[in-house]
Parts: sequence; C-alpha cells; structure tokens
Amino acid sequence: MTRRIRVRVFDERNGAFAGLRDTRVLIYWPHGLGDFVHLGTILPFLEPSNTYAITRIGDDFLSMLDGAQGIRVLYTGVREIDDGAKFGVKHLGIDFKHIRNQAMDVMLPDPISTVIDPSEFDAILYTDYPEPTGRFGFPLFSKARVAIDALAGDRVDSIDWNNPLKNVISFQASVEVQARIDEKLCKQFGADARIMLLGTGGHTEPRKTWPADYERELISRWLRSDPCNAVVRFQDHALGIREDARIISLRAFCSADNALFSEVLKALLARAKIYVGVPAGPLHAAMNARIIPVVGIWQAHHPDWYDEYFANSRHLVGRWVATMGFEYRLATKTKPKHLRQSYRYVTSDIVPVDDVWREMQTLLDAELLVDMKSP
Repeated sequence: MTRRIRVRVFDERNGAFAGLRDTRVLIYWPHGLGDFVHLGTILPFLEPSNTYAITRIGDDFLSMLDGAQGIRVLYTGVREIDDGAKFGVKHLGIDFKHIRNQAMDVMLPDPISTVIDPSEFDAILYTDYPEPTGRFGFPLFSKARVAIDALAGDRVDSIDWNNPLKNVISFQASVEVQARIDEKLCKQFGADARIMLLGTGGHTEPRKTWPADYERELISRWLRSDPCNAVVRFQDHALGIREDARIISLRAFCSADNALFSEVLKALLARAKIYVGVPAGPLHAAMNARIIPVVGIWQAHHPDWYDEYFANSRHLVGRWVATMGFEYRLATKTKPKHLRQSYRYVTSDIVPVDDVWREMQTLLDAELLVDMKSP
C-alpha cells in the first residue's frame, strides 16, 4: 500500500529552505554511505528552531546517523539500499528537477509509510547533494561545505570556515554491538590481533578501484610482517591466495550477526589498527571518526575535495588525477595549507603497493611513538 500526502518539499536551491523556522523537517537522503557521513558535518548549521528526522529505504546506511546530535532516525525495517522503485514509487514520487520549494504530492511506499506519520512533519528536504568536484574555491572546497552554504542561509556568517568542521555523528557503536563484534574478532583472530581494515572498491567510479593483485600483495606483506596481524576486507572477490584464518571479508564476518552495516563499521573502527582504502563510504567514516590512522588511495579524485583535515591520515594520488589537472581546480588551489590533506602524487595511474606500505609504516610508527610517550 502506498500513501499519498501533500507537503512542502524543498531542495538546497534559492535559499528557501534556509528561511524555514519552527518547522518539523523530514530529510529524505537517498545517497551513498559517504554522503551520510558528510551529513554529520552539515547538520550543526541547519536552523536550530526546526526539528529534524531522516529516512530512506536502506537501514544499513541510516544507522550511520544513529545517535547523531540534532536528528532522529526513522528506520524502515528494510536493510537493502533501494530508491523505492521495487516498492512501486521511486524517490517518494518526487522528480528532483521539479522541486519548487512549495507544496506537492508525495508518495510514501510501505517501507516508509509504516514509520512516518505525515501529521508529524511540515516539510521534506530532498537535496541531490551536488558533487562540485573541486570547482569552488575556499571555503567551499568540499561537498559538505557547498551544501552548508546553500542550506544555512545567514548563519554562514558565523561559521569558522578556517578550522576543520565538526562532525556530529556518534562513531561509537552501541555497547551490545561492540561486545558482539569484539567477541567475534577475538574468536576469529585472537585477543592480540592488529587489524587492518581494507576497502579497495570504488562503487560510483570504476577508476577508483584498486586492483585485486595489489590488494593481494598488500595483505601478504601485512600478514608476513607480524603474526598478530589480521585483515577485514570490505570486498568479497576471491583473493587467489591460500586460505588464512587471519583474512576475512566483512560479509563473511557479519553473516551470522544482525547488526546493521554502519554499526559494524563503527565497532570495527574502534578495534582496528589502521584503515587503508579508496574514497568510498568506509574511508570517509574512518576520516571523520578520527580513531585510527588512514591511508587513502586516490586514482579518480583529489583528497582535498571531500573530508575535513585529519592529521593522522596520508593520501596517495595517482598520475591520472594529475593528468586531469585537478590540482589546479579552485578547491585545491585556494585551500589554506593548514586544511590540506597530507598527500603526494605517484608516477603511475594505479597507486603502487610500495607507496601504500610506506605510508602505512609512517603512520603506525608515529602511533607507536605516541603510545610510548603516554604515561
């Protein structure tokens, strides 16, 4: 059953949403995991007199915002990410191009209509969260900052753009989920495991993907370097190396657990030693959680366009990015030095394993020094 309602629908354009006051807002956010992470940076700058809730079909991603300050999560009971088409209505029946910041008919398919009481909301925010790809200068060098500029209205005048913006997501898993994941990790790897989280797949841009043979070589080096080392992979493809109990895919690891994906990711970040991967949702989560060192592998975009500066990260940029001249786009050129990510270019389109390994050791050695200095 699909419910039809009439409600004001806003996007980020023309400043109309920024002018709302004392309004009960439902945010419809049909975007990727990384975009859910970045929403945690946007939320603090929305009008404080309004109240905010968020939904989409796909509880695995919605759970990233569970516990975030200033927003209520409305779960649909459907874990699989979907635009609503298979439930009969794509994107609530809203054609983004026809949003006029006024009342329009909205369709709520079963997975959403069961959790939403239309009488509890006065407006819907549905932004397509545009990708500026570095074309705007400081301070609007990232997707989140561009969205803040569009959604915050006059409040932008009070924003301290010169320092990394705070993310209000709680990157701490629930006590119950953390305990279950800890138990599974101990059973799989042992109590002294040093876990590398490895995400090599680029879902929105094939060029982002790090090849399987590179992944295989990095894993082999990691496992050889210390008997306590272990790997949780975010991809499911076969590695083509002998079975090793110290390697497991995230899907296999979570197969017997009912926890939502973002909950598991938060629990893993709390126990891992390092995150290595291409710019996809898990890397953005690791960058914003600021819990463990991060090595980014950038072969299609520039690392200065997405996340706020994180000192405990290092990024490697492929030759194709340089060939495309991304370093000359405004976001990269105008960004102050103290907000630039720590990155360097390599001489090939595919980032070599040797370079990734070197950056990993640099970060891990720095972590060890900090631990030795701690009382």
